Order: sequence, then C-alpha cells, then structure tokens
Amino acid sequence: MNKTNHQVLTNAVRLQLQIQSDKEFHETLSQVLRHGVNTGWTGFIYYTETEKFFDTYRAEILAAFCESLDLKPWINTPMADFVSEADFLRVITKCDGVEPHVEMTVKNHLAWFALEFIAHQVTFVEAK
Repeated sequence: MNKTNHQVLTNAVRLQLQIQSDKEFHETLSQVLRHGVNTGWTGFIYYTETEKFFDTYRAEILAAFCESLDLKPWINTPMADFVSEADFLRVITKCDGVEPHVEMTVKNHLAWFALEFIAHQVTFVEAK
C-alpha cells in the first residue's frame, strides 16, 4: 500500500466540521466511527456541502480512496446501494452523460468516505 500524508485532507475535514480544538476534533472523529458518518455531522449533512467538499478536495479524496482499498473492512459507505459501479466510475473519471442525481450521490458518499477515512487515520493510525 502506498501510504501518503493526508494532512491536507485532515485539515479540510477539520475545517468542514468547524472544529477548533484538537481535543474536540479527536472526540468528534471517535464519535463518527462509533455512530457512523451518515448520522449527521456539521458540514457533511447537505448535498450542497458534500458536493462542494468533494469538488474542492477531489484529488485528496480519490488518493485516500485508492489507499483505502486495502482497508476495506472498515469502510462503511454503502455506495453500491445507490449507484452502479459504472456510474461511480463515470463520476470519478468525469465522463459526460452522468445523471445529476447520480453525480450528487457519488460525491456525497465520497465526501462521507473522506470523513470516515480521516476519522480512522486520526483515531487509529496516528495514535500508534
């Protein structure tokens, strides 16, 4: 696995969550892992927020996604329930002809993935 520094994405998640203190950030990330990313976290609730977050940090999110393929058991974003693999690939490769609701769903789930990935990184990986 090609491990990269996820500081940009970590900072982006922290900014999106609107958290100042390290303690609150770590506590929030622990709660994200405990209760799930889809339970409603500041900055990750509305599609407008998650789409903008994905569009802004697309490269960092996709790099983390590629790295995470080896960590599959902890990933909890059930995209397959909402979109096909083909539609997912159309969105991440920026193909034409993607239905707007499909693009929105994929971006939303990848933004949620980023939150969960950083929660895992900060809580378990960086703590070692």
